[in-house]
Amino acid sequence: MNPVSASEHIQALYRLLLIRTGQRIQAEQALRRTLTESPHRAPGKTDLVEYYRAALKMAADEPESPRTDLAGWPLALHCLPEPQRSAITLFYLEVFSPRVLAEILGLDIAELARIIGMARKSLAIQHMKSTTPDSA
Repeated sequence: MNPVSASEHIQALYRLLLIRTGQRIQAEQALRRTLTESPHRAPGKTDLVEYYRAALKMAADEPESPRTDLAGWPLALHCLPEPQRSAITLFYLEVFSPRVLAEILGLDIAELARIIGMARKSLAIQHMKSTTPDSA
């Protein structure tokens, strides 16, 4: 896996938060809070795992809204239940190894693989439903 720049991590955090919240404004606010408050949660550290954990917690603290700014695959990801939504989103962002993803999510590798498999299956079913003409 190639090294990921700070800019790429910020973009990945934003994408993760956008998928989690479903709204650009909420994602931007959560990203700002993550970047400004997370270092205080881990004094003296710039551990990226802590930033991603904090982002997931902040997104979880946001009130659920039925309105979303998403469409297509981002919307399909947003509609997945947790922890599938976060696991598959982090997996496809490709900024961490599966071992680190499991650490961020507080899972072991086998559980992470199982959750990603379930998410892929759910996405495939959603895709089939959206592309299959209604039988009337």
